[in-house]
Amino acid sequence: MVHRGLLLPDVFNHVLDYLLVFPQDAFYAGPQELQDTNPSIACLARTCRDFLEPSLNALWRHQRTLVPLIRTLPSNAYKETIRGGENVTAPSTPPCLELILTRPLVQSDWRRFDYYAHRIRALGFYHNEYMDQEGASWNMPGLLPRKHEVSWRTVAQLCFYRRRRWLLPSLIRLQWNIYDHDYTDHILLFLGPTLTAISFAFEPSGLRYSGCETPWRPDVSRILDGLSPLCPRLTELEMYPAYTSDVVMSASRFAYECRQLEGYHVNDSLHEPLGSDLLISLASRPFLRKVFLNIGPDIAEHLSTILSSPHVRHAFSSLQVLYLKVPHLRSCTEFVDSMQHCRLLSIIVEVGSRPSAADVYDFFSALEHRCARDTLHVCRLFQEKLSAEDSDIAQYPQHAMDGRILRPILRFSNMRVFTFGIPMCGWLNDEDFQLIGECWTGLIVFAFIDRWATIGISPATWRGVASLVSQAPLLSDLRVTFDTRRNLISEPADVPGLRPNHQLRFFEVLRSVLPEDPGLFALSLFTIAPRVMHVEGGGWPTDPDGLRSEDPYAFREQVRGFMFRLRVQQFGDEYITDNLGRIEITDDSAESLPSEWNPWK
Repeated sequence: MVHRGLLLPDVFNHVLDYLLVFPQDAFYAGPQELQDTNPSIACLARTCRDFLEPSLNALWRHQRTLVPLIRTLPSNAYKETIRGGENVTAPSTPPCLELILTRPLVQSDWRRFDYYAHRIRALGFYHNEYMDQEGASWNMPGLLPRKHEVSWRTVAQLCFYRRRRWLLPSLIRLQWNIYDHDYTDHILLFLGPTLTAISFAFEPSGLRYSGCETPWRPDVSRILDGLSPLCPRLTELEMYPAYTSDVVMSASRFAYECRQLEGYHVNDSLHEPLGSDLLISLASRPFLRKVFLNIGPDIAEHLSTILSSPHVRHAFSSLQVLYLKVPHLRSCTEFVDSMQHCRLLSIIVEVGSRPSAADVYDFFSALEHRCARDTLHVCRLFQEKLSAEDSDIAQYPQHAMDGRILRPILRFSNMRVFTFGIPMCGWLNDEDFQLIGECWTGLIVFAFIDRWATIGISPATWRGVASLVSQAPLLSDLRVTFDTRRNLISEPADVPGLRPNHQLRFFEVLRSVLPEDPGLFALSLFTIAPRVMHVEGGGWPTDPDGLRSEDPYAFREQVRGFMFRLRVQQFGDEYITDNLGRIEITDDSAESLPSEWNPWK
C-alpha cells in the first residue's frame, strides 16, 4: 500500500527531483554524472496510476535528441540504419545508428507521439544538477555517447506529415547544436509560443562534425530577426562560441527589443567590443540574470562612470551568472564594486593581460564585500595567452603569491567550482590544501595555476592533497601542483582522519615532481581516491633524470595499469562486473606492464 504522504504532489515531486540526480548503480556512478536514462523513475511510472503522470513528466522533461520521441511511432514506420553505410570502416568506434522513416505517417500514428511530446520541456541540453556543467551541453556534445541520430530527411518528413504548427507544443528551453545543423531550415517546428530560452551552439571547440551535409553555418541572423514575433515569451538568448558581426548585431537588436530580458550570453569576441549604449541598456534591466560582457580597453577606462550614469539606478540588480572578458583584472574589480550588493551564483573572468598578485587579492576582496556569502558556487579566473609584456622576468616580484591570496574567497562556504588559471609565481602548501578542504566541503572542481608553469618546486605533498580530497567528498576533478615524492601514503592510517574520496575521477599533476617508482605514486593515489579514471602527469621540466618530462605518457600508462590492478584486488566483482571496469581491465596498457614495475608480484 502506498504511503499517503507520497500522494501529495509536492512531496512526490521532491522525490522525483532527488531521483533525477541520484547516482546510478555502477562502479563509477556519482551525483554529478551526466546521464541519459533513469530506470528508477521509469519503475515508479509503472508502480501505480497515481505515480504515472508525474513520473512520465519527470522522465521526459529533458531530452537531448528527438530519437526517443520518434521511437514512439509504430515500429513499422521507421527503421535503424548505420550512418555512413559501407563507409564506416573503424571497427573500434561504435557505429552511429540513424532513424529514418519507412512510410508516410497517418493521423493514428501520432497518438503515442503526442502522448509524450507535450511532456518535453527542454531539448538539446544535458540534464545535470550543477550549473557549471551547462558548458558541457555545447562545448562537448559528444560527452555522452549518442547511439542514435536523426537525419535531416527524417525531420523534413516529420514536418511534412505533422500537419500542425509545432512539434513540441510545451517546449520551454531549446539548444540547437552541431548535431542539429543539417535541419536548421526546419527550426520553425520548435519555435513555439511557450519557448523562453534558446541557445545556438554550432561549433564546439575541438569538434568538427563530419556528418554535416549543408554549409557550415546557416543564416543564424535571419533566425534571430524573426524570434520576437515567433516566440513572444522568449527572454533568454545564448550563442556559443564567437559569432560573426552580422549575427552579433541581430542578437543585440533582440536584446534591445526584449523588455523582459533575463539572459543574454552572446560571445561577440569576433565583433568589436561591447558599446556603452548596449552596456547601459543591459545594466538597467531589472530581470537580467545571465550575461556575457566583452569589455574593450576604451570602455574599461570609464567603466565606473558608465555604470553610475543616471540611466542606471542599480547596475545589474538581478544578475546571477556573469561571464566577463576584460583587458585587465582591475576592470573586473570595478565592475563588481559598481554592482553594490549582489547575489552571484557564478562568475567567470577572462583577462587579457597578467594581473599582479595585489590585483588578484583586490578582486577576491571585492567579491567578499559585494557578493552574498551563501550564493556564490562557481568562480573561474583565467588567461588564455601571454602578451609580450607578460613574459618579462623583471616583473616576478609583483606576481609572487602564496595561499594567502585565497583567504577572501574562502569565505564563500558553498563554493563548488574554483579554477585559477593565471600565470603567477607561487604555490599552495599542505596547510593551504587543508584550509580549502575545511572551507569548501562541497567542492566538485578545483584547479590552481591551471595549464601554466610556475617557478621552483611546490612545497605541498601528498599529505595536503589527501586532506583536501578527504574533506571534500564530492570532488571529481582536481588539477594541482605538488611534490609527489614526499609523504607518500600506503594506507589510510598514514594520514589521521583520512576518508578515501570515491567521487574523484580526474587527477592532474602537470608541472609536479614525480617519484622514481610509478607504483608508489599509484598506491598513494589509490589510498586517497581509489576510483580515479584519468591521471595526467608531465613531470618537472628541470628534473635531473628528464625521463618523465620527455615521456610523460609512459609514466601515466604505468600508473593507470597499477590502479586497475589495485581496484581488482580491493573491490573484486563490484569493479570487474562494471562495464567501464571491464574495459579497463582488458586494456592493453594494463596487460603489458613489465613485471619489474609491479611491487605486488
